[in-house]
Amino acid sequence: GITGAVSLGHFMGFMTSAMLIYQPLKSVATLQTAVQEGVAAASRVFGIIDHERKLTDAPGAKPLKISAGEIIFENVSFSYDDDNPVLRNISLKVPAGKTIALVGPSGAGKSTIINLALRFFDPQEGRVLIDGQDISKVAIASLRDSIALVTQDPVLFDESIRANIAYGSKGSEKDIIAAARAAAAHKFITRLPEGYDTRAGEAGNILSGGEKQRIAIARAIFKNAPILLLDEPTSSLDGEAEAEVQEALEELMRGRTVLMIAHRLSTVKEADVICVLDGGKIVETGRHKDLMAAGGLYSRLNSAQLGLLPGGNGRGSRRKDADKSSRKKSAGRTVPAE
Repeated sequence: GITGAVSLGHFMGFMTSAMLIYQPLKSVATLQTAVQEGVAAASRVFGIIDHERKLTDAPGAKPLKISAGEIIFENVSFSYDDDNPVLRNISLKVPAGKTIALVGPSGAGKSTIINLALRFFDPQEGRVLIDGQDISKVAIASLRDSIALVTQDPVLFDESIRANIAYGSKGSEKDIIAAARAAAAHKFITRLPEGYDTRAGEAGNILSGGEKQRIAIARAIFKNAPILLLDEPTSSLDGEAEAEVQEALEELMRGRTVLMIAHRLSTVKEADVICVLDGGKIVETGRHKDLMAAGGLYSRLNSAQLGLLPGGNGRGSRRKDADKSSRKKSAGRTVPAE
C-alpha cells in the first residue's frame, strides 16, 4: 500500500531518470527557438525571391552596344512619389571619356541621376541615352555590364579578397593582381594573414574604410567597364585614407566616361564639367575656377566647407573614418562637352 515513504533506491532512480530526461527536453526548447528563427529568416529570403521585379526588359530588348560611352539625360523628370518631384526637366550630357561632377545640397537629386543611369528606375518623363540608345529599350544585364559603380559604402562579401575583386566578372589571377596594384591595394592585401585568400569578413569587417574602398576600386578596374559611376566614394574617409583612395580613383577614371557625385568639393576641381543641382534642377555648370568666380551656389557651398561662411566649421573635409586602422584580426539646359 501507500505508506508515504520511499526507499533510497527508488529516490535515486527517480532523480537519475529526471536528470536523464532534462537534457532532451532542454534540447527540444532550444530547437524550437532555432526553428522559429529559421522560419523568420526563410520568410525574408523567400520574400526577396518572390518579389516581382518592377523593371524588366522591354519586349525585343537588345544588348547595349557601346561605341564611345556617351551618356545623355534628355528632359528627364522623376519622382519617387507623385507629390514630391526629385528631378525637374533635367538635360545633361556626359561626353565620352570626360568626367562630369554632380554637386549640390542634400536632396538635390544627385543620387537619383545615378540610379536612373543604372536603370534602377525609369523616369516619368524624358529618357536616358547611352551612345544614342534608349536604355529602357536595351537588355538590363548588358547595361549594367557596361557600367562600374563605386559608392561611399562598398558592398563586400564574406569571401576571399580574390573573390571580392573578381565578383561578377571574368579574368585570370594575373588580372586580379594587376587590378589590385592599380587600386593601391596589393601591398596591404599581401600583408593579410592569407593574402588574397583571406576572407573579408561580414561586410568586409576585417578591413578599414580605406582598404574596403580600394578593394571596391580594384573590382571596378577588374571589370573594365567603359562607364564609371562614383557616388561619394571618399565622403566617409579621413584625410590620409582619402588621399590613398583618390590616387586609386584617378587611375580608375583614366580613359573612361565618368559621372561622379561629390560631397567634398575639393575632389571635383579637375572635372571637365561641374553641374550644380538644387531643387531637382541644374542651376550652374562650368569648371571649378569659373564657378568660383561666378559667386553662385557652388562658390557658397565651397566656402561653407572651408569654414569661410557662417555655419562652416573649417572641418568640412575632415570627417573621421570610423574604421581607420581597425582590423579585428590580423530647367532643361544641356551641359556642353567642354
